[in-house]
Amino acid sequence: MLYEGFRKIFWGFILVFLEIHLLIIDILPDPIGYYLIFSGINLLNKHYGVSSKGKGFALGLVIL
Repeated sequence: MLYEGFRKIFWGFILVFLEIHLLIIDILPDPIGYYLIFSGINLLNKHYGVSSKGKGFALGLVIL
């Protein structure tokens, strides 16, 4: 479970920080990256009792 959670967080950060533009449109949408970060934190929180501050912050960024 630890591997899966950190893998989702890693790929979420990659999607958020990579910016590939086609003319002026970013083709990698950030909410998908933030959702991957949220799901990775949620997975770690279920099994290891990690603090839920990051979970709330990532969910807010998905909605924003």
